[in-house]
Amino acid sequence: MLQGRVPGLRVAGRTALAWQGIRHNVEFPERLTLWGAKPGPLPEWFADAFPSRYRSTALSSPEVDDLGIFTPPAVTACVRISTRERALVELPRDAGQGQDMQEAMHLFEATTGLRTSVLGQLLSRCLSVKAVRMFLQGGEHVGNVDVDAQRRHSTLPTGSNSRWVGTMDDGSTLVLPPC
Repeated sequence: MLQGRVPGLRVAGRTALAWQGIRHNVEFPERLTLWGAKPGPLPEWFADAFPSRYRSTALSSPEVDDLGIFTPPAVTACVRISTRERALVELPRDAGQGQDMQEAMHLFEATTGLRTSVLGQLLSRCLSVKAVRMFLQGGEHVGNVDVDAQRRHSTLPTGSNSRWVGTMDDGSTLVLPPC
């Protein structure tokens, strides 16, 4: 069992949303987005059989490691999947680093029925200023998240009062204003 070898392994981000019926672009062959707690490559037999991208970056503090992760009833108990809320926090973390930023925004637009309390817990314990800032900007732009309520009810780690600047895989620069 792969999850026994890779602690915290789960289907995440773009793939988690697609498995829940939310998608924008269809890749062929489809590449799985997987996150886990242990750095290193996935076993060769798995990578050969299933095109995938694996991340071991910690998104949140340990007390919410399992928040926003579920096992669908129709699937074996071995597969863990990020909920819509967690997947939407994972998307901006990957944006520009294997995840197309425009597609991430389209997926954000397509996702409805988000649970405010789960989002508040995930965002308030998120270790990525980039992910929190991009999530809040996406929520304001799209309007499917009550960003003002999130700010009122949760202490969100948005970093300093200066802009966040990062270099993406394609060499472009991402600039996020303070929140």
